[in-house]
Amino acid sequence: MKIINMFLSGFVVVLGLSTATWAACTSALNMSNNTISNVAMPTDDNDAATKSYLAGKKLTYMSDYEEYIHPIVTIGSQVWMADNIYVATYPDTVIPLPPINESNTSSWGTDSAMFSYVSDVALGAGGSEIDSNSTMTAKFGNFYQWSAAMNGVDTEAAQGICPTGWHIPTKAELETLKTYLGANAGEKLTSTQGFSVGFDLALSGKREAGGFVGRGSEASIWSSTQNGANAWVYTINKNGTNVLAESTKDTGASVRCLKNP
Repeated sequence: MKIINMFLSGFVVVLGLSTATWAACTSALNMSNNTISNVAMPTDDNDAATKSYLAGKKLTYMSDYEEYIHPIVTIGSQVWMADNIYVATYPDTVIPLPPINESNTSSWGTDSAMFSYVSDVALGAGGSEIDSNSTMTAKFGNFYQWSAAMNGVDTEAAQGICPTGWHIPTKAELETLKTYLGANAGEKLTSTQGFSVGFDLALSGKREAGGFVGRGSEASIWSSTQNGANAWVYTINKNGTNVLAESTKDTGASVRCLKNP
């Protein structure tokens, strides 16, 4: 715990907090002998959690090749990222993914390897503005055309833009997820409470030639399974409806990485 205390002390210095202010911040905790104790089970979002509570949740994390940290969750026999990926480069090169922006929106419809930042519009179907520093990016992830998500290959279960040891899920693997969750699968995947299984799928919508659509009402996840000019996507609506269907490869959809068996 001394390391933690050293870090916290450094953090106070960085913030410019006085000793009195720091004492006020920590007065609610029992920190005698360099330990933190008497932390109760959480009852709301502002509460701390005990070690046993966190252990029961089995929360684990991993880092992608751009050093973003992602939570992961085990559902049945599958291990998933618990958020949408938002990398802007390919895993095997420093060359950045070509972005969609206001000057090259005509690229939509060409199935070129491009991605799009999410709209700053919080909810609803509208919004075509692009902001690489959007506060929504970490929450919703980026949208990728299929060839961008797949890193230019067309092999099922390809690594694509996922970190080493992970891959773009196949249609069959998404069906496995859907079948395992059974009734109310859509609600279980999108909910952060109640029905939640820890997948925490944000209703980010998707990107089409005309702009962003479906924000707040649906989410679409690419599979690595294709059929000609189309590829399979798993779409989940806010009412819980969830279907696997084909979509044109130039659509901008979300990417969830699945850990290799």
